[in-house]
Amino acid sequence: MKPFLDFKSFARLMEAEESPKEGVASFVPLFLNLYFQAYGSLVSKVEDYKDLAPDMQSIIKSEVDKKGDIFNGLVKKIAGLIKDEAIKAEANSSVVPAVSMIGEALNDLLKTASDDDKKKIQEAFTDGVVNYQNSLIKAVKSVNESYFIELDYLLEKNTFKDQRTDLIKNANTLEANINSIILNPSSDRIKTTMTELSGEVKKIKSELSDDSAWEKMKRKERKDKLVEIPAKIEEIRVKQQEAINSEVVKSGVEKTVSKKLEAAQAKMEEGNKKIAEIIQKNVEAAKVKTEEKAAEETAEFKKDKLKVDDYKEIVTGKKKVENLQKKGPNQATIQKVQETMNKYLDKQIKADGLYGEGTEKAVEAISKALALIEPEAKSDGKSMTPLFQAMLMKIDEKGGKDTIKKLLDKAASAK
Repeated sequence: MKPFLDFKSFARLMEAEESPKEGVASFVPLFLNLYFQAYGSLVSKVEDYKDLAPDMQSIIKSEVDKKGDIFNGLVKKIAGLIKDEAIKAEANSSVVPAVSMIGEALNDLLKTASDDDKKKIQEAFTDGVVNYQNSLIKAVKSVNESYFIELDYLLEKNTFKDQRTDLIKNANTLEANINSIILNPSSDRIKTTMTELSGEVKKIKSELSDDSAWEKMKRKERKDKLVEIPAKIEEIRVKQQEAINSEVVKSGVEKTVSKKLEAAQAKMEEGNKKIAEIIQKNVEAAKVKTEEKAAEETAEFKKDKLKVDDYKEIVTGKKKVENLQKKGPNQATIQKVQETMNKYLDKQIKADGLYGEGTEKAVEAISKALALIEPEAKSDGKSMTPLFQAMLMKIDEKGGKDTIKKLLDKAASAK
């Protein structure tokens, strides 16, 4: 995303940060905090939203008495792009009306403003918008876009990459809103609060982008995290709302304006909580669908990619004596499995095609390693199941020596 303001705009921004605003212009951060809270909340619900720069330009270029209408139009547009019908309905019944109330409060404030005040308000809006866009760009860039490692299809685990990416996007917009307040605070009190909340968001983003940690988690733990993290993000959003609400109350702004801002804040807070509940239900429903899809894909994978049906079960010679005979029906298959296992075992076994005690121990050890990929591959060593044979041969075919070595070490350390 390219910056859309020139150096002079940024210079004016830095100058504005060095000297506090006076008069009614000092209340602009309150309005921007509420506006961008609504804007960011809805943008995070739209997949791949591309109009950030044009939106920000429209706010900057508009006359000061038209800012409310512009924000209202933007929020209505974004609400209309939300695909989830339940979230869209709630956004239109709470967030959109709240933004309209903020516009009314801004118009009330402007009624008492002189031409000089309006000029300062216009500059304050420009500074605040620049802060917001820069905060969003910084938030997005702070996550390495290559943090997700594509694994070999045989070893691929469901680490919920798509869901984590969506949550990071959600966190980015929240972080941008919080950081824009830090850069242009209406008081030291709210700056301190927002700095703490920004740290919490960064921690969540770091957790979501740590692909290695998600790989190491057990399946249930990954699913639980997916339910827990959206709730954490919304909890931070609520804390942000409460801090801004408190700021409105303590700001000393005219009572008529203050009441409208408080009403808008309450309306928005109510709507965001309902949206959070909808998201939570969606996550839980998606989790069930993901489990069902994973089961279907696993079955398809075993049949089509591993060719499990091409193999037959072979049991130890202790159970079937023919598997201890040099010219037994399974002698060639057993020998091939033995030779393949020897590539990965520290202590090699005799590859003679006889399924004895040494082969049992080798099968048990290798199966424990393979079970870290697919639990059903685990064996007590007394049977070479079709799945065990198919996985072993497929990994070997793909040159997976290091892979099995790592799995063997991991399985041994888990004893």
